[in-house]
Amino acid sequence: MTELRNFDLNLLLAFKLLVEEKSVSRAAEKLFISQPAMSHVLLKLRRHLDDPILVKTSIGMVPTPRAQALLEPVIDLLRGAERIIRTPEEFSPASSQRRFVIATSDYVECTLLPKLTELINARSPNIEIHIRPLSNKLLKPTKKTILI
Repeated sequence: MTELRNFDLNLLLAFKLLVEEKSVSRAAEKLFISQPAMSHVLLKLRRHLDDPILVKTSIGMVPTPRAQALLEPVIDLLRGAERIIRTPEEFSPASSQRRFVIATSDYVECTLLPKLTELINARSPNIEIHIRPLSNKLLKPTKKTILI
């Protein structure tokens, strides 16, 4: 069994392309590498996964059952990696469509929130503000709860 520290994670992108394209040449083209280089990548994948990944048939290359089963988890993993490395979008109040939950006491809700919501609505018309009563459950703030 291959350990993660011995596995080149770049192989997962190649795996995805190979299984989706069912062609070493087309996968190589999409990855901007030569066909021989992609053949070498396929060989590495076969060794690491102990599976042929793609097999030749009379209708062309076909993914093995294991390769088909691994495709969705690999796609999910690649999407997760993209989210991690993607540059975060800068917050723009005018175009944001976020939903904020504010947990607060009745006093703050009556005295501060009317002016606050007026300012937010003027600058951020698509932001939703939801007010929740302050309770013991909400004493530990989360990313979605603002304690005032």
